[in-house]
Amino acid sequence: MLTPANDVYKDSPNRYVPTITQTQEEIIENYISKIAGMNVDFGESNDNEESLTFHLNLQESVPMHNSNEMMVATYRKMLSEIIKVIKDRLRDGGYTNPQIDERFVEVSPGMYRSAGYQTIFHIRGCYTLSK
Repeated sequence: MLTPANDVYKDSPNRYVPTITQTQEEIIENYISKIAGMNVDFGESNDNEESLTFHLNLQESVPMHNSNEMMVATYRKMLSEIIKVIKDRLRDGGYTNPQIDERFVEVSPGMYRSAGYQTIFHIRGCYTLSK
């Protein structure tokens, strides 16, 4: 009969032990890399050990008749859905309560294309990830 001190199962490599194998930055970068045309930048000068700033960047060609206010609302909604998925991915990666706060969403028209019928918009969302 085995005593608890001699229990061979307590150190089994097949036992489920939750471990974190990726950093939060890696999880975010891996997810964003799968979204066509979007990239992510990490870090600002005011970051510290408790928080990290990241920016989601995107460029899209949109018909010119769309107003800037409508574009900001549209992309704020789209980016908030992406943030929800990022939070889920962070939870799946072992981070129990990821806190991501929106600082701003900026939509600015860039150059014009197709004889003035379309504009390339630059979309930038700034977020703070609390560690």
